[in-house]
Amino acid sequence: MTLLRQQFIDALRLRGFSESTITNYVSAAAAISLHYRLSPLALTKQQIQAYLLFLLQERKLAPATVNLHMDSMRTFYNLMDPAGGRMSGIFHVKVPFHIPVVLSRNKVEKVIGAAVNLKHKAAIMLLYSSGLRLQECLNLRPVHIEAARMKVRVEDGKGKKDRYTVLSQRTLETLRQYFRIFKPKTVAF
Repeated sequence: MTLLRQQFIDALRLRGFSESTITNYVSAAAAISLHYRLSPLALTKQQIQAYLLFLLQERKLAPATVNLHMDSMRTFYNLMDPAGGRMSGIFHVKVPFHIPVVLSRNKVEKVIGAAVNLKHKAAIMLLYSSGLRLQECLNLRPVHIEAARMKVRVEDGKGKKDRYTVLSQRTLETLRQYFRIFKPKTVAF
């Protein structure tokens, strides 16, 4: 590992970035470096813009992915060369807005019904009814299910934020059945 890469990782950790964000940002910085076969500190603003266009037009990456590369480069230069000004005037690519596809009640019932065991069924119901992210569901502990308030406490969710989400009566009944049979102690799933 190069000294510059380690310094970048250390700076990101000091600022409290999550490990997945650090991995993404370091990968993006390494990708542009590999593309030009130069240190990122040796690149010009024009090269950065050309690379972003290459990602968008040649590699056909989604605008949100190109924006991730842009954010990683902006963070890299802000931390490693704050006076350089390489990213000034480089803005996010417009991300098209798409209306989400909402499953019909029948399709949701089919997905839940397709679960072969109670643990999977409880997890699917909780994910769908509470709007949890997969990692949030995997990190749940039985104490996070607040049946009296019909809430689920999510700790260290996206952005290391805590929040509450709703708990449906039907999901609560399935979770109770799951807890009675499997008796999970440390994690719910």
